[in-house]
Amino acid sequence: MHWIKQMVAASLVMAALGAAAPAVAAGLVENGLLAPSPTLGHPIKFSVYRPFPAPDGGNGERWPVVYLLHGLTGQGADWFSWGNLGPILDRALADGKLGPMLVVAPDGGDSWYVDDPDPKSSGLVETAFATDLIAYIDKTYPTAACRTGRVIGGLSMGGYVTMAFLRRHAERAAAIVLADTKASADAEPAQANRLRIASVLEAEGSVRVLVDEVLPTLTGETTKNDRADVGRFVTQLVEAISPATAAWCERAMAARPDSFSTLKQARIPALVVVGEEDALVSAAETRLMLDALADGRLVGLPKAGHLSAIETPSRFGAAVLQFVSELGFARASPADG
Repeated sequence: MHWIKQMVAASLVMAALGAAAPAVAAGLVENGLLAPSPTLGHPIKFSVYRPFPAPDGGNGERWPVVYLLHGLTGQGADWFSWGNLGPILDRALADGKLGPMLVVAPDGGDSWYVDDPDPKSSGLVETAFATDLIAYIDKTYPTAACRTGRVIGGLSMGGYVTMAFLRRHAERAAAIVLADTKASADAEPAQANRLRIASVLEAEGSVRVLVDEVLPTLTGETTKNDRADVGRFVTQLVEAISPATAAWCERAMAARPDSFSTLKQARIPALVVVGEEDALVSAAETRLMLDALADGRLVGLPKAGHLSAIETPSRFGAAVLQFVSELGFARASPADG
């Protein structure tokens, strides 16, 4: 019955787009899906956008996959709720601007998607993502199941994780998206400030210091003035994180390595997206990232701060989809390697 409802919903959307729309005119967004993970010992939660209908297996066409990693305190579903990616993808497919693709957004929680062998930690999250999740997606959906049909990208923390993933699993992606993030390690003053915040979080047992000092830097001035709904959402995210987890994250950010050598060695197409009102990533830092990339391109988003994907979702989605369409991944197949 659930599948029938999905079919009817997709048909209604296709009808609304008009009789002239191509066969692939809408997709389905599903949240709260679970991928088995032997590595973690529990499933990986993820959200997905899948085109409708599935490709005809007889002609060899397979879907490329774009993996999107959320920022700190976020979740995979945010890409489709606040990021509005479902309708953005629907329109691109209906207009013929983009070939069918799968978009997968895993929930990393506050783990930073890192491998942490401590029994009290989130576990080997990076390994689980690189092995269990990707294997499950390729088994469950008609994907290209190859490097040339796979893009990985992330926002803020998700951007740091994308570079870490590239450092250890470069053979698993053909292109990357780095949004409102930076490749440099923290300078000493920034490290000291993060460690101070971590100590305050532990001492006070509350996230007051984050609300007072970090929250104001997360969105741009335009969002603060014109998008009260986004402000409330981001405030809820910050207030929901536990002080202990926040302290761990601050220390992890302070200790993260420089990723410039990783970007220089990657030699794959890369999209760098930055909100023009981003108070956390400077123009100079963005330029350094571009200089390190052999095939990097920059898109600045007006009226957006550090969380550009939810502050200006239409512009963000358009930038990512334009990048992917130029790669020609819509025609990826297993034979491509």
